[in-house]
Amino acid sequence: MIGRVPLRTLLTHGLDDQVRFGAEYVSHEVLSDGRITAHFADGSTDTADVLVGADGTRSRVAASLAGRDLAGPIGFGGIAARTPLTDRTRALLPTIVGDGPVLSLGLAGASVFMQVHDPSGGPAIDPASCTTVPAITEAPSLVWGLSATEKVLPPATVQAMTGPELIEFTLSTVRGWPPAVLELIAAADPGSAAGFRFYAADPDADLTPWPAGPVTALGDAVHAMPPTGGRAAATAIIDADHLARELFAARDGHSTIALATHRFHREMAGYAPAAIRFSMLPLRWLSRVDRLDRPGLRGLAELGLSAASAVHHFNSSLNGRAAA
Repeated sequence: MIGRVPLRTLLTHGLDDQVRFGAEYVSHEVLSDGRITAHFADGSTDTADVLVGADGTRSRVAASLAGRDLAGPIGFGGIAARTPLTDRTRALLPTIVGDGPVLSLGLAGASVFMQVHDPSGGPAIDPASCTTVPAITEAPSLVWGLSATEKVLPPATVQAMTGPELIEFTLSTVRGWPPAVLELIAAADPGSAAGFRFYAADPDADLTPWPAGPVTALGDAVHAMPPTGGRAAATAIIDADHLARELFAARDGHSTIALATHRFHREMAGYAPAAIRFSMLPLRWLSRVDRLDRPGLRGLAELGLSAASAVHHFNSSLNGRAAA
């Protein structure tokens, strides 16, 4: 597993004069020669042969193409953070976490995901195979995330909280869980904590409901999915690979831009819906467990679903696929 910051650093290496941060997309127009001019909030513009919206959930680019948002809230939210791995926190790690990412289901509509991220044994890339990019080593940490229904995590409340408040809120939500889990959450870096609402696209709908042409979108801009499947970033990278291959073919005269985006849309339709459905699955489990949190059923649920034992391995489906 590689963290998002090192991945972005690697991908943008050597592109300092071509990458511009802080440019907020407002709109675009197709010129008479077929090229695209994008307009930004600061009044600047940029013109190119192709515009690709990689602006995430509730993408402005995708919405301008489709005439609507492609994703909507699904009734769940999350809080995520990283806990630095020290001698003390390593000793607190549940044994099962050492085998790979795990998801623990609890009552009251809440679950906790945990995964050890420890690249300290070596660089994120092999210097022998990629000598022009500096090796990057991240500090080891436990990546954890609380997922819960919006009645537990009201979006407006959570998104207004500071890092320390998010950690305290998480602790209050999972009170009664094993002490080691609570200590690991309490030891999180407040600066890494974030709260967010879960959105998802409809996997049964056309994910790219616009004509193929010089403007398209990829990643969460098209097929938003909750983080509970560990598939979002990986699927976006697959998108980028397919689109790049098709655009290279168009550049080399073997295709056209319209045909390239058409083929990309067709390829994406073959794998993105399954990724959305897979990512929704843990939330369906959580909804079912939440139904047990009722008077008369709580005792029965606690017999079979203690926080320590309601752990579902994602090893077979997530090992090697999860992105930090």
